[in-house]
Amino acid sequence: IQVQSALAEAHMFDNGSLHTKYTEFDTEETGTHNVIINAWYISRDSNSMAGVPSLRRRTLKGSDMVDEEVIAGVENLQIQFGIDTDLGGGDGSIDRYVDAEDAALAGNKILAVRIWLLIRSTEEEHGFVDGRTYTPLDATLDPIVPDDNFRRIQASKTIFVRNFQREETF
Repeated sequence: IQVQSALAEAHMFDNGSLHTKYTEFDTEETGTHNVIINAWYISRDSNSMAGVPSLRRRTLKGSDMVDEEVIAGVENLQIQFGIDTDLGGGDGSIDRYVDAEDAALAGNKILAVRIWLLIRSTEEEHGFVDGRTYTPLDATLDPIVPDDNFRRIQASKTIFVRNFQREETF
């Protein structure tokens, strides 16, 4: 599946050839791109070990969704968006981070994506007890207090997004 897009409109097609109705686009102001669809989720089981959580990805390949394990041991995945909420187009700085279902996301510019992972060992370590408290990004979720024999690390990364902005000339 491909999409040809300009600032004001876009058209999807799937045979490698844009319909003649849409070939009147100014080719200097449009681009044709393959559509890439990925859905990420946490599974309760790994491919190789039942009871071991894993990070998985479903990818659109042709007309099929292909499910594949990315890494075993990932217990939790959180994603938030850094938005500029200042009126009049914003000032280009992140004012707050919100979850995907937050209504503020729709009306403001996304400047960053923050990802948080909680990853555990795949096997228990006898004599070790994880008594730490892990706080997810989503403030509506309870802290995670495992109190078990698995070692864990939490990792986070903030990725700043380069949004396309067209400069107006008068």
